[in-house]
Amino acid sequence: SPFMDMQLVPKYEGDAADAGTVSISPQMVQNLGVRTAEAKTGSLEQRFEAVGSVAFNERGVVQLQARAAGFVEKLHARAPLDPVKKGAPLLELLYPEWAGAQEEFLVLGKSGSGELAQAARQRLMLLGMSEAQVAAVEREGKVRNRFTVTAPISGVIAELGVREGTTVMPGMTLFRIVDLSTVWVIAEVPEMQAAWVTPGTKVTVRAQAYPERAFDGRVGALLPEVSAATRTVRTRIEVANRDALLKPGMHATIAFQQSARRESVLVPSEAVIRTGTRDVVIVAL
Repeated sequence: SPFMDMQLVPKYEGDAADAGTVSISPQMVQNLGVRTAEAKTGSLEQRFEAVGSVAFNERGVVQLQARAAGFVEKLHARAPLDPVKKGAPLLELLYPEWAGAQEEFLVLGKSGSGELAQAARQRLMLLGMSEAQVAAVEREGKVRNRFTVTAPISGVIAELGVREGTTVMPGMTLFRIVDLSTVWVIAEVPEMQAAWVTPGTKVTVRAQAYPERAFDGRVGALLPEVSAATRTVRTRIEVANRDALLKPGMHATIAFQQSARRESVLVPSEAVIRTGTRDVVIVAL
């Protein structure tokens, strides 16, 4: 239409007009900077990061309790969070209640009465003595009132429940020792990425105290609770803590990587036209 300043374009009989196609002159393509790229088949690595904090590995906690009524004679480990080695003495306990039962056991053992001696041995076990302690009394042939409690594992003292001279009762907590060779990192995973996280997935953990060092971890469990305030799912990650560098309470950044990859068609992100209801691309025919 000349009245609307529109240039007339000649059309010839026999020209095929393909539906849904656009023809752009090479000059216009150059002016607009249009580029073409080949669509390929492949897979993309999908990953995201979450924040969390280091915590004790509750599966590595050992709690020592008093087996009978007695008194703390000597305390070797005196402060919470002190490191202890496996087999190191923690405290010495005086158990007066065990003295009479041990004397009876030794007398019956010397008398040659096997059944009564076995019953006396059973009584010592019921009073709280271990098999090793009973064997030591039988081997030495004398009554033992004082017993040394040793650390069953290497770790740190998370709880110290007694002092020298303290009266202890059966079931009273003496020590709680935590093994720091493995720690938990509790990560806050966004709800929309929770489907990516599965038990056994390998992750990379970095602590703010050691920004250049990466710790390998593995997802232990996805806790069945969503925080209403942050819309995140708490994830428990098990991390090997070599040299005990990771301390409970430290902040950490966790990098998750989607384990399952799916083959798909890949195009440059700038080629995708997002309309809000669908994503389309223009194909160069």
